[in-house]
Order: sequence, then structure tokens, then C-alpha cells
Amino acid sequence: MKKLNFLSVILISMLYNSQVGINTTNPVATLDVEVKDANDALSLDGLIAPRLAGGQLSAKTYNGLQTGAIVYVTDSSATLAGQTVNVANAGYYYFDGTVWRRMLTSISNNAWLLADIEFSSSINSLQVLTLPPQPGNGTYELINNTTLTVTVPSNYSQNRVTLRWDVWGAPNFAASPGPSQGSLRYAVSYQQGSSTAGVIPSIMMSGWSSVSDVNEPPRFNAPVVFSLSGLTAGTYTFNLMVHRESEINANGIQIWGAQGRGKFMSSKTVLT
Repeated sequence: MKKLNFLSVILISMLYNSQVGINTTNPVATLDVEVKDANDALSLDGLIAPRLAGGQLSAKTYNGLQTGAIVYVTDSSATLAGQTVNVANAGYYYFDGTVWRRMLTSISNNAWLLADIEFSSSINSLQVLTLPPQPGNGTYELINNTTLTVTVPSNYSQNRVTLRWDVWGAPNFAASPGPSQGSLRYAVSYQQGSSTAGVIPSIMMSGWSSVSDVNEPPRFNAPVVFSLSGLTAGTYTFNLMVHRESEINANGIQIWGAQGRGKFMSSKTVLT
């Protein structure tokens, strides 16, 4: 009888006020539940959704009228097909009008190494840079055989691509053997799918200097490292570019070869 009277009070309140208050005479929403006595250790507060086993939920068929319904599944006995295809474990679930989906209880980010791509070009693949020296961010030339392709999957909340190229070569003497020095400035060309390629200039510089070896030009070996984060899902192509920054007693640069590596690191958002 007590339960029946309580239900009658709720129904009457809904008819006259369109809002229901439990433990309050001034509800401020459709259903407003207040704590009965926060200082009473024996008065346990909270709302309990309908509880049923996974198998019991699988035996029921819901439709669009029940969209937004919430239940608590007590075990993992549901049939993983149809409307309960996602009900693999105990927990709170809501009905989205088609299937039951687990309500978010926690988020964990786990780092995954998704790609580790390495390439190399032969030391015999000689390339002579053709553009003249240009101080500052001048026009860059593409270094052959330095392509890295990385695919960024969807549903990854944070990501970072780290690229490293090792480029080696030597300058040509301008007139006669003698001391030589100079510098190179590097850039990265990137393209997502078939979109227009872009260039990230001046990612780093390298140089060479020789004051005593007058019979052979000085050699250089430049490690070029670059990182890019927050990429949207898709396939990206990266290439290394360079331009001659400054030169003394040099007449052009020979690129003898390149070797590099690309890594894609990401934190995947896991809902549990």
C-alpha cells in the first residue's frame, strides 16, 4: 500500500505540475530527486536502473519508441548479435534506437607504434643540386628517393609522426682546391592523399667546413629530424627538400645518398 500511495503522489504531481520532485516540494526539472538525509549514514542515496541479465536482455526486442532507455546488465550472458551485439560485459547500456551501446565509464590512452617505415637510397645515386645559393628561405629542391608514406587511422585521439633522414654528400670546389665552407637549409614536403602538396620550410640546417684538406672537398653527413602531431585520418606522403644557404670556395653540392626512417606514434582512446 505504501508503494501504491507513493506512485499515486507521483502521478498526481505530474498531472498538475508536469514536474515531479522526490524529497523536494519544489522540483526544477521533469524529475528532481533530492537527497533525503545526507547526514544519515543508513540512508543510502542513488538511482538504480532496471537490472537484468544479458540473456534476458537478448530475449527482448526494442524499437524506436524505446530510444534512450537505460538498463544495467548484470552479467555477460547476452547473445552477441542483433540488438545486444555490443553487450559483452556487465555494465550500464543505453538503447540508441537500433542496438544497445555501453555507457562510457572510463577513458584510457595507450601508446601504439603503428608504423615503422624505413627506406634507403644507394650511395651511387648521385644528385647534383642545381639552384644557386640563397640566403634565408629560398627555393627548395627535392632530394631524390626520400619518400616516406604514413597512414593515420581513424579513432586515434592524439598522434605524432617523427621523421629522420641522414643525408650525405660533398661540395664541388669552385676554382682550385682550398679551404671550403658552407651550409644547407632543409624543408619537408607533405601531401595528404591527392590534395595539393605543402612545404614546411626551414626545419633545420647543416654545414661543412674544411681549412686544411685542400686536395679533396669536405664531406658532410646531416641528420635531419622532424616531428608533426595532430594529423587527421588519412595517408600522408613526406619528402625531404634542401636549398644551398651559403658557400665559400664551392660550386654546387653533390648529394651522394640518403637513408631515413619514419615512425607514427599514437594514443588510442579506449572506452571501457
